[in-house]
Amino acid sequence: FLKSFQEVVMQRGSKLRLESLDSLIIETEVPLKDNKTIKSYVVNWADGMKLTEEEIKESFAKFNKRMNEDEKVKVDTEKKIENTIAFFRQVKANKKKEA
Repeated sequence: FLKSFQEVVMQRGSKLRLESLDSLIIETEVPLKDNKTIKSYVVNWADGMKLTEEEIKESFAKFNKRMNEDEKVKVDTEKKIENTIAFFRQVKANKKKEA
């Protein structure tokens, strides 16, 4: 969590203004393993990131989240990737609405 927080802060530049913090932590629906969701605060890592959805998928492989594991691990990993991309899309869509 702290590493993600640090990376987002670093990408915003050396002068971090108070207004920037407003979008750093956001409230959103967070998916759980039992297919339920809870409303929670999360680090908004996607805001300002210049990633593609393909790069997000590739990042899972870099950190040993391989898609070719046994069926349960594969399904769990696919779900994590889907949720990550859904969050990414949601943040990008909200950003467009604000512009």
